[in-house]
Amino acid sequence: MFNTLFLFVKLNLLHLFFIAFPVQVSHITLSKNPIITCNDQKVIANTNPINGCEGVVNLTARAVKSQDCQIGELLQWDVWIDTNDDGMMDVEYSSQLPRDDDNLLDDTNGNGLLDAFVPPTFDEQVLEIPAFKAKLTGAKNKVQWKVTDGCGNESTCTTFYIVIDKKIPLTYCVSLTSANNQYGYVEINSIDLDKGSYDNCTKEQELLFTFDAEQPVLSKIHSEHYFRGIGLEATEAEFFAGTAQKWIPAYRSSCKRYFDSGYVKMSVWDKSFNTDYGLVYVTVNQICAAIISGNITNIKNAPITNVNIKINGNFAGYPISNIVDSSYYFPIQEIGEYIIEPVKNDDYTNGVSTMDLVILQNHLSGKKKFTTPEQFIAADINGDGKVNNSDYFELKKLVLGMTEKFSNNSSWVFVPKSYVFQDPTNPSLAPRSITIEINHNMRNLDFIGIKIGDLDGSTLHNSIHTDQQKK
Repeated sequence: MFNTLFLFVKLNLLHLFFIAFPVQVSHITLSKNPIITCNDQKVIANTNPINGCEGVVNLTARAVKSQDCQIGELLQWDVWIDTNDDGMMDVEYSSQLPRDDDNLLDDTNGNGLLDAFVPPTFDEQVLEIPAFKAKLTGAKNKVQWKVTDGCGNESTCTTFYIVIDKKIPLTYCVSLTSANNQYGYVEINSIDLDKGSYDNCTKEQELLFTFDAEQPVLSKIHSEHYFRGIGLEATEAEFFAGTAQKWIPAYRSSCKRYFDSGYVKMSVWDKSFNTDYGLVYVTVNQICAAIISGNITNIKNAPITNVNIKINGNFAGYPISNIVDSSYYFPIQEIGEYIIEPVKNDDYTNGVSTMDLVILQNHLSGKKKFTTPEQFIAADINGDGKVNNSDYFELKKLVLGMTEKFSNNSSWVFVPKSYVFQDPTNPSLAPRSITIEINHNMRNLDFIGIKIGDLDGSTLHNSIHTDQQKK
């Protein structure tokens, strides 16, 4: 009983002690990191007769220390430069180095980097790295910044600088040139019009040449290809039509077809793809009365190859014909009326399969009617101007291998591209040729090719066709 009473009194006395003299716990507030500001830079290159193209780099940054840090006024800096951003630091600037270390010819602190002293800064004071020259390489260079306040708090920042060439080449070109037009066109290499163009940062033997400020596809710069615009891929048909260029890396130049006399724009490009141009008047010496030309494509504008183009006129030596690949050009010796007709009768089974039978059956049953004139033409298997069960059975014979061609129709039908169908559901009156009075050069006499029996558009349009068809 006595022990219990003693313990009770002792505990109450302790409680009264802590109430009278509360325990004070110290709260240590850690200061915040400095705020650092740094920016990427683009440095304009200038010509150096000895070292080539280079730019002067001026790297700067600034920092503000936190108000929570009351130790010291100065901010210490460490700066590392990784030339070409290859993961290996090359140069170091530090406020920790001796003040008399003012050059980058030695490694003062022995860490394997050339180094130099930079002074510490006050709040908002700009740190200026001593200006240095950097060569034009096209590569980014990484800069890592670290600032430390008197409390040992650190902040970092990463920036990049790059030396760029913004000066366009100086273009010199011939004033005029001439070429004989015996095929309906002339092909000109842009570099052949050059007369000593040069650039401040690119050697003359490394300049590139195109027409009309258009540039090749950069990912294909080392291989021949067709292009248009700014690095857009083009087709051979577009090149034949004079609307695209052919890049020839061995010449550092593009080639383009021209059909008439006039000014052409020779464009010169340096390694940084700055460009300028010069105008050259090209005289096309035509050695015939006129030239006709055009393209042959499907409804999706894909080229159709191995087409026999027939030209007929009431003149000696006609009709004439030639097998062409998607584009045709014919010199005409006498002016007058001519008929142009494409013909293609090979490979009846190309693009024809059981799927086409299903599509035709759905149309005949009314389940899914045709909506375009091209579908009606492709489904008119027997060529009678109608689409009915007779067409279905004849198409079925071809699909099953019971026949190798249609009884009264060709493998392909061609309609002038300029033709407007008056009744899309009854296209039988559409012309299969172009009749035209020719008294001057006429281009864009184009045709749309329709593969008979191919209702789902699966035809292979190039001249190399395999037997792997849909089953």
